[in-house]
Amino acid sequence: MNTSKKTQLALVYIRYSSHAQDNGNSPAAQMTCAENYTEAHQMTIEQIYHDYAKTGRNTNREGYQQMKNDILSGKVQAKIVVVRALDRLHRNTGNQIEDLKWMESHGIRLIAVNDSIDTASEDYSKFATIVKAAAAEETSDNISKNTRAALLESARQCRHLGGVPPIGYTVNEAGLYEIDPLTAPIVRDIYTLYSSGMGYSYIKKHLREKGYKTTGGNDFSDTAIHTILTNQKYKGTYTYDRTAAKDSDGHRNSHKIKPDPIEIPDGMPAIIEPARFDKVQEKLAQNRRRTASRTGKNYYALNGFTRCPKCGKPFSGNVNHSNGHKYLQYRRSCDCGIPACGQTSWHRLCFTQ
Repeated sequence: MNTSKKTQLALVYIRYSSHAQDNGNSPAAQMTCAENYTEAHQMTIEQIYHDYAKTGRNTNREGYQQMKNDILSGKVQAKIVVVRALDRLHRNTGNQIEDLKWMESHGIRLIAVNDSIDTASEDYSKFATIVKAAAAEETSDNISKNTRAALLESARQCRHLGGVPPIGYTVNEAGLYEIDPLTAPIVRDIYTLYSSGMGYSYIKKHLREKGYKTTGGNDFSDTAIHTILTNQKYKGTYTYDRTAAKDSDGHRNSHKIKPDPIEIPDGMPAIIEPARFDKVQEKLAQNRRRTASRTGKNYYALNGFTRCPKCGKPFSGNVNHSNGHKYLQYRRSCDCGIPACGQTSWHRLCFTQ
């Protein structure tokens, strides 16, 4: 290939969501499109940036951010960015508009081949580009809605919805959970040991001695054990859509539970008897209260046990600093107006006859 006439350098950006949302946007198709365009317009590709299995609804993408950083730092000389289509860059209208402004301010020429967009062209229309960006966002919204509707329907049928099933289970050809005779004993051991008063350290030691591993092939951690002890699937309750949705940056708080998750009792085979599972939850709650009783260097024996007489919410230990002195007290967690009570007075009232 003769490159003597190629005087312009270009950057290529490729984003691929998933096989389920291909629509001709496979990485190979995007690369072929970019190569054909740059070859036809006498450009040399200086660098290629990839983001696989990443949504275009936010900018939390390693390849995308690396491209911008390389432009800012001068690591690349190219002043042209080539994408197969505008929606490969963004599926959020606001982000697309901000990116167009950013590229313009840094002298970057954007080419979206299939959308016939070239910001250096005399025919370029910023309004038409924004309209296409809005259309891409609407398409993304529709894909999300349709995907979620399909997942919810499968969830109502108690089917496995992808990923690695919880340890103790396998998934049959119909997508339904079945008890795994090889790993279910691990789950039963964990529940038996915890019910008998053994802590996480002892349980981890026991599992290591037996050679038990997680589904990822690792030793069990405190987090892994806690996840098993709190997973309702083990008592036969199928659950889905419990955790909160991702935020605008693509992050999810796995500890934040939705108010209306899908929970179907007896929706899958139980490894642990429901009564034992519920007793374990009570024991976990007791241990949390016991741990919460120790706040820093101070000990509050009645943490979680003292409650507001109006609404029933618990009082919690608190340190009040006044006039150079430290006062330990129990303070309300509600807005009922009940005053705080000094720890000494409260303990004297509760622990003396």
